[in-house]
Amino acid sequence: MKKFIKKYCYITVPAMTIILYVIMYILSIKIDFFKLNFNDDSSTIIQIAGTIIGFLLTAITIFLSLPKDTDLMKRVKKYNHHIIFGRCIIGGLIFSTLSIILWIFNVNCTILITIFGLSLEETLMSAYYIYKLSIYNFQ
Repeated sequence: MKKFIKKYCYITVPAMTIILYVIMYILSIKIDFFKLNFNDDSSTIIQIAGTIIGFLLTAITIFLSLPKDTDLMKRVKKYNHHIIFGRCIIGGLIFSTLSIILWIFNVNCTILITIFGLSLEETLMSAYYIYKLSIYNFQ
């Protein structure tokens, strides 16, 4: 099970977040937490989403610029971690762009915050991969 979660982290982590979000939503209907008005803060969230897009594009550029003939990169290719990393990047880009599009169309802020949270998760997983690759590539 642990191998499955690691191998498909770009799917399992957002799925677990959505399940947790639904549980929290059902439990918190009585205190009206999710009905708060976030309209003033939504533009700040969108600015951060734009910054995340820039970070993800930079991360993929760093990955593509690393030397491919090292032992580490051969192991990365052997175990398909480059595919997992790419899917994390794509997921982060999709969720960040989707949150900007939802903001443009003035969609419910609860949905906007959820999609933004998913983009943060994908970005953190991508940052973890790029950190590990950068550190271990020079050993």
